[in-house]
Amino acid sequence: MLDPVTGTFEELPQMEMSATISGTTLTYLPPVKIDATLHLDKAMLDINQAACTSTFAFNGGQPEERVCPASSMAFFPKGSEIYIKTDNPMPGLFLAFNNFAVAWWLKPLGLEDCLDQIWDYKTDPTIGFLAQAALQEFSLSAQEERASDELLMESIIIGITSRLIYRISSETGKTVAAPSKPAHDIAEAKINRAKSFIADRLFDQELKVADIASSVGWSTPHFAKQFKTRLGVSPYNYILTSRVERAKRMLLETPKTLTEVAFMSGFYDQAHMTSTFTRILGQTPLKVRKESYAEAH
Repeated sequence: MLDPVTGTFEELPQMEMSATISGTTLTYLPPVKIDATLHLDKAMLDINQAACTSTFAFNGGQPEERVCPASSMAFFPKGSEIYIKTDNPMPGLFLAFNNFAVAWWLKPLGLEDCLDQIWDYKTDPTIGFLAQAALQEFSLSAQEERASDELLMESIIIGITSRLIYRISSETGKTVAAPSKPAHDIAEAKINRAKSFIADRLFDQELKVADIASSVGWSTPHFAKQFKTRLGVSPYNYILTSRVERAKRMLLETPKTLTEVAFMSGFYDQAHMTSTFTRILGQTPLKVRKESYAEAH
């Protein structure tokens, strides 16, 4: 039996595997006996994989024994105090998030006050399916000694949060309206990941827009449209400009030959680099290097 714990949700023992996306953290809870009082500094969704009997007390109330169904979830608002005594037969998950993201969805429905209420354990097969996928990825990443798949975990966190919102809205008889802010934030994050993907593979002469789009889970046309809308330039021209910038730095900072610079910057050959430089900078690579040398001397 673990020693009783009093503290924030993050201090619960043995909770070592987690994934965080935009301030929302999904955390693995191993099979373990718990006897703890938790003071939640974030709103929390508790997800059970297996049915279990637990003793709960909320905000100083009397402890009550209850059966928590398999594939079920319970929502606890920020600032809640929870006493819990249970023996988890299977791994579980905690999803902790700031109220802002969920409130953005609920505000158009007039349901913001739902975030101040406790939603008791309710069975939800969709939540169970998503939780199982998260647990499998946590397990595989631990076995393979690697970080969990960021894109997969982002999708799971969004799915679980969306399902929570759906359950809240369905119990009030209202329909969830799609917000603009979370979608915008997600798109921005994907564009930033695409830029990192490009930077890491800029030397690759076979780098294709379709590969970049696939890396962030978008179709090529949708990715190209989103990329140009946010950055004001097409992915193709962004790649060329980035290659010119990298090549220019190498020309000014290293003694490498033009052929070496071209190859290491992702151009097919020196002629390809020269034509691209001329089009974008109005100068050849050789002239860029000579002018820099002249200024230095």
